[in-house]
Amino acid sequence: VFENMYALPIKKFTTKGRKKMFRNKSLRQQMIIVFMMMVMTYVAGTLLGNRMKTDSTYWQIFEFENPAFREFASFTIRQNENQISAILTNESEAEITTGTGFALALQTETDWRIFPFRGDVGFNDIAIILAPGDSTEFSLTEDMLSAKLIPGNYRIVTNIWGEDFGTTQVWAEFELSELDRH
Repeated sequence: VFENMYALPIKKFTTKGRKKMFRNKSLRQQMIIVFMMMVMTYVAGTLLGNRMKTDSTYWQIFEFENPAFREFASFTIRQNENQISAILTNESEAEITTGTGFALALQTETDWRIFPFRGDVGFNDIAIILAPGDSTEFSLTEDMLSAKLIPGNYRIVTNIWGEDFGTTQVWAEFELSELDRH
């Protein structure tokens, strides 16, 4: 298989060789252009990345299912100056299951968008079984988010599962006004 393979000759670069290389104006110009393009790409990516964190037009659109969950569970909001909590209560006659993870959605003029969490924020994938009447709490603090909350309508969204209805989305809606920000 390797019968006709020859090692490629490798030319050692000496100090003189490097000096000759940089005396060549066209090569030097090409290297400068490549370097400038790399710098511009980095700057553009950084600026766009920061904009994507704060500009909701770049965020993922969230499609909400029919709010049929209201016959199985209630999801209410409790808000204080440092934290927003959504309390999920099992209103059915049977157990329901949820997890610890949730999403935050912001209403825009045309749709709902997923408000991004910081890159180091994650949730343990733990099932929480709620007996009839039991509750669990989902807590949101501003330091979990990649951008500052702005006044508007929000939903904290998670999924529940029950033997009677399968898997469905549940959400608690709240409004954040400029007064709430201070």
